[in-house]
Formats: sequence, structure tokens, C-alpha cells
Amino acid sequence: GVQTCALPIFHDKRMMEYEKFHKHPTNKLIHSSAIPQIIWTTAIFLSYIPFPIVTNMSYFVYAMFSTYYFNLNKAVGTDMTVFIGFNILFSKLFMLLFTNHIMLAFIVFIASWAAQFAGHFVWEKNSPALFTSLIDAFTVAPLFAFIELEKSYNLKRNVNGLVKARSEEHTSELQSPDHL
Repeated sequence: GVQTCALPIFHDKRMMEYEKFHKHPTNKLIHSSAIPQIIWTTAIFLSYIPFPIVTNMSYFVYAMFSTYYFNLNKAVGTDMTVFIGFNILFSKLFMLLFTNHIMLAFIVFIASWAAQFAGHFVWEKNSPALFTSLIDAFTVAPLFAFIELEKSYNLKRNVNGLVKARSEEHTSELQSPDHL
């Protein structure tokens, strides 16, 4: 079965709030595709910023994100470290394969952001969550994309259904006679 894992309550609420902005299937599909593209293109850009010990900023940012997700939950940390790690690996392969990788990455980066805005304004008919919380755009959005990709490929792993399960727990707690 699916192993669900508990995130800290504040993060569950942030994820549920983020999901309110992403109900339309087309918008979800756009985000599950665009967010990984933004991750790997950003890794390319960060690769050109030197950083001590880890050679460049892309690896430092990767370590910070991994630490962040592991602090939420070990299972989520493992999944997100692998997910972001594959995006960084892809960025390095892309850099090796294309001599004009900076220009191509820039085009993909801009197109990915434009697609997400279109998802909100055309299909969702709302403003992006980015306008509500910049922090969530960089922390909750990758987790959201991972969960949506997991659902798309029917991967029964750690965070699939996490928010729904936690939401149902919270709703049942509020409906219990002790809370009335």
C-alpha cells in the first residue's frame, strides 16, 4: 500500500493552500512539467557561480533543498533529494550535449514560467500562488510537482496522497464531538 508520512502541520497547511491555486487538470499538468524544467534550467545558471567546497552554487542550493525536505520528513527528504538530483543530473548532461546550453536553458526557463502563468490565467482563472507566497513557490511547488508526477505515473511511494490523507485527518478531528 501507499505509505503516507506526516509533515509538520504548518507545511500541510501550506501545501493545502498551494493546492487551492491548482485545481484544473491542465494547470496541474503544466506545473508538473514546468517546475522540473525550471529546476534543471536554474541548475544550469547556478553552475556558473563558483562556490567553495561544492565547486558551484547549483550543488550548494541542492544541498540546502535536500536539508529543507529532510527536516520536514525523512521519506519526503529522500524522495525530493532524488527528484531534484535527477533534475540536476539532467542539467549537467544538457550542458555536455549542447554547446549553446545557456541560450536553450534560458528559452526553456522563460517558456516554463510563461506556461505556468497561462495555466493560472487561462485555465485556472486565478493568480499564481507565487503572488501569495514567494517562499512556497520555491519550497512547496517542487513537492507539489513531484506529487503530481507520482500520481501521473501511478508511483506508489512515500508522499503520494499525503496532503489528502492529512486533510482528511484534520477534517475528522474538527468534526469529532470533542471539537464541537
